Amino acid sequence: MNSAPDIVELLAFGPNLDDIGVGISDMLAKHAALRHSVDPCNLAASEMGGNDTVVERFAEDETARGVLGARWRTNLLLGRPLIGTGQ
Repeated sequence: MNSAPDIVELLAFGPNLDDIGVGISDMLAKHAALRHSVDPCNLAASEMGGNDTVVERFAEDETARGVLGARWRTNLLLGRPLIGTGQ
């Protein structure tokens, strides 16, 4: 038996782990409360910023995913130096 595919209703892209949460978390939470599927996708792991480690940032991002009601999150791990350098 085939099950219906998951439908993504709101896919949010952000350059680093905290950008989606800082920039549009209120909008994502509102849509999640309306039972829309909300799925964040980060481009890099924030490996060049902050005082915490990438592991700590991923843990914080996972906590934020749960608070926002997102089903999943993904990170494309493009690496910060590659974004905006023309490489």
